[in-house]
Amino acid sequence: STPLAQMTDIIHEAMAIMFAQISTIQDDYTKIIQEYKPDLIIYDGYVGFPSLLSSGVPLLWLYSAVANGLFHSPDLPPANSGLPLDGDRSEWQIFKQKCGAAFKPLAEKIQKTLTDVGVEIEPGQTHPFPNFLTVFMQPKELRYDVPIPGNCLPVDCFIREDKEAQDWEVPEQLRDGPDKLIY
Repeated sequence: STPLAQMTDIIHEAMAIMFAQISTIQDDYTKIIQEYKPDLIIYDGYVGFPSLLSSGVPLLWLYSAVANGLFHSPDLPPANSGLPLDGDRSEWQIFKQKCGAAFKPLAEKIQKTLTDVGVEIEPGQTHPFPNFLTVFMQPKELRYDVPIPGNCLPVDCFIREDKEAQDWEVPEQLRDGPDKLIY
């Protein structure tokens, strides 16, 4: 499958599924936030999460996807395009236009959901990136020579542990303590 087909079919479908899943757990997260009153929420996701974004709790966005999808710089090829940095920029535009057309209905649905709860979002986007401190992964040696927005902090790598999902609760000694709670 070509990068364009992957973006317009597979990744589009994956993002639609993510947003549908988010939509089914909104009330649960609202209750969790109201009960535990975290001081900071760390979110790793590709689409805006209404209950987190409208909670009033500061949010750190952990961006684990390819970094050029974060910046939307005219000096970078489109994310996931496979197009070279020194390639024909007209190909970049064609890729962006085709992906934009494929993602438009989903982006509009996400935008409507977010604006309905008071979250401001740029047209065509699925997450209000400029509003949050963002930590993204890209080794220094592979970073593009473009300005990194002031709200972005690059790190060389993320490490995840594969463990089976378990129900988790905030330990009792942390629930009402004097320290900050990060969820």
